[in-house]
Amino acid sequence: MALDMLTGDDALAYIGTGAFGAAWKALHAGCPWATGCQHPDFVLPWYEIYRAHHEPVVLVDADDDGALRGLLTLALSGDGARLTGAGGVQAEYQGWIAGTAEADRFALDAM
Repeated sequence: MALDMLTGDDALAYIGTGAFGAAWKALHAGCPWATGCQHPDFVLPWYEIYRAHHEPVVLVDADDDGALRGLLTLALSGDGARLTGAGGVQAEYQGWIAGTAEADRFALDAM
């Protein structure tokens, strides 16, 4: 898998698995600029609580063996007019997480 974009229920089903959650937590722990607002313990409940008003949009980058290299969690407003970081106004710091070796490449690919 390279960079992939998942939305809605597909995104929630993919990032909500235990295996993905463990990889997400490991990526978060190894990312020097990661904040609590990018951790699955914040993002997953936020997606569930605000699901009626925001559609999850998730950019996932994994290597050929499936190891997670980068993650960007976003949310599209219900009217489709606004894309924001997951957490919306409840998340002061939003952005991608990645290993330092992959950070620039992931950001460019995601944009």
